[in-house]
Amino acid sequence: MPTVRQATIDLLRQHGLNTWFGNPGSTELTLLDEFPSDFRYLLGLQEMVPVGMADGFSQVTGRPALVNLHTAAGLGNAIGALYNAYLNKTPLIVTAGNQRRAMQNQKTLLTNEDAVLVPRPFVKWSAEPAIASEVPAVLARAIHIAMSPPTGPVFVSLPMDDMAYELNDGAPPSSTSRATRTKPPAHPSVTPTWRTSGPRWRLCWARLPNRRARPPRPGPTWRARNGPRRRCRPRTCGRPSATPPRRTPCS
Repeated sequence: MPTVRQATIDLLRQHGLNTWFGNPGSTELTLLDEFPSDFRYLLGLQEMVPVGMADGFSQVTGRPALVNLHTAAGLGNAIGALYNAYLNKTPLIVTAGNQRRAMQNQKTLLTNEDAVLVPRPFVKWSAEPAIASEVPAVLARAIHIAMSPPTGPVFVSLPMDDMAYELNDGAPPSSTSRATRTKPPAHPSVTPTWRTSGPRWRLCWARLPNRRARPPRPGPTWRARNGPRRRCRPRTCGRPSATPPRRTPCS
């Protein structure tokens, strides 16, 4: 199966991005390993230099250019030249490596926390793939945004362990494998219990969590079958009444 690095190289080759400018570090070695023979890498001794070189190259050729920087430190050094490219509306695809995903939460060396926030004021779009398999799709969107009028630079952060991830060309799940949504059964303490009381139905209020609810009112069919609705007397559920019976004068 192709790896993320192979898919990335093929994507950049299709868009004619075979000339790279940059000042790489250890977080970019996984992308630069076995560099293709039809690509060329122009090295700058400080990060502002390759960004300026890519800016002039893109303006002269009318094509986008790719800049490869080294995590947070290299991106910080390149901000000044990136600001110039933003004002020039130069379509630059700026990439920077990042620490392995499993080590970013430990705040280890070379970790670029909130990598997309630093260049955001000076680029059209800034992103970091959520998972390794999204790297080619995020780069494709970055190239499209950079070349869409008004053109301008974009930034993509690439964690160093994403390049070795193998892409799976699995088929989408079939309709039989999709989970069907079923209504979960109600809890017994919430399910209302209906009891018969003469000719009408009465709701047992003790089983309802919300006692302000009212029982359903009888409709026209019920009235035609049972006559007018009668008001029920208070019931004591089989318990003796606390109020003694009233005595009449004859008793």
